[in-house]
Amino acid sequence: MKKIAIITATAALLVSVSPANAAIYNYQTYISNGIGNANVSIDTTAKTATWTGSNINLTMSDSDLANWNPNLSRWGTTNKVDSLTGTFTRYGRQYDAYWSSRPKHTQFRLGDKYSFLWMYGRDQWGRTYDFDGKGSYTKYTGSTGGSTGGSTGGTPVPAPGILGLLGLALAGLGIARRKKAVTQKDTLAFA
Repeated sequence: MKKIAIITATAALLVSVSPANAAIYNYQTYISNGIGNANVSIDTTAKTATWTGSNINLTMSDSDLANWNPNLSRWGTTNKVDSLTGTFTRYGRQYDAYWSSRPKHTQFRLGDKYSFLWMYGRDQWGRTYDFDGKGSYTKYTGSTGGSTGGSTGGTPVPAPGILGLLGLALAGLGIARRKKAVTQKDTLAFA
């Protein structure tokens, strides 16, 4: 019984000391080359960057977005992404966006004084367009998902790996306990 109490207390301690911040950080930016104003939402749980506006409707994803720093620097940091879906409209022509790593990687940057978006698109005739749009600003507009006391918000949630370890430990304890009960029952049957 002491082993169970010690293991349970240790697992609870690990869960309580290793929170991760999960939030959706929202920004407003401007992208040139026909896109204009866009709202960008970075979801650290889903690991996505969603771009919406009158000329853009995209979702990008990358595991590095789980570590998004909501505090923008002057020039921002380039973020390469692993997938891209959606559409964008440039001067009245709509394109289906697609991800690429060559000749350049699909990527974006959000900074207080500079922003850009690089991607590829195909029009209705299958022609490829290499999109490169720059902007002059990005403005933080708030976050959803609660607050951790900082100005940018965030909801503390237990790290999934720790919860998995806790579940595995409890299952192991249950099996060990059951095995012990069967062994004791067999010993009594032979006495």
